[in-house]
Amino acid sequence: NRFSNKFIAPVFSLFFTAVPTLVLAQDAAKALESYSGYLIDRSCAAQIKMDNMRQHVDPMGAINKHTRHCSLEPSCCEAGYSLYSQGKWFDLDPKGNEMAKKLFEASKKETGQLFKIQGVFKRNELRVSNIAEVAK
Repeated sequence: NRFSNKFIAPVFSLFFTAVPTLVLAQDAAKALESYSGYLIDRSCAAQIKMDNMRQHVDPMGAINKHTRHCSLEPSCCEAGYSLYSQGKWFDLDPKGNEMAKKLFEASKKETGQLFKIQGVFKRNELRVSNIAEVAK
């Protein structure tokens, strides 16, 4: 009886510690997704969304005309960035906003920048792991 108590307690402890950690690690790896689309500052994205709702205008017209310069304006970039992908808008998390700003600064393209983003969409924001500009 003493042997079983000394043996069972550590086994149960190990089981209840290791299994949840393993499950969480598997869930994190599965959740990483890829998104391709156009990045635009949230200030301008809000205006494009409003025009789309009021006038039923295709957002791609405005997105393709939106400039890199505008996305780097302090009043625009301070709001953060959104990704337009397959007809949906995704707001980037703070880390993604920093990464996006650096890519806009380095980009040679003035309009219509296409990006590929890897991350997890959680609590109404895209938590970015990686961003890369895609050549069209």
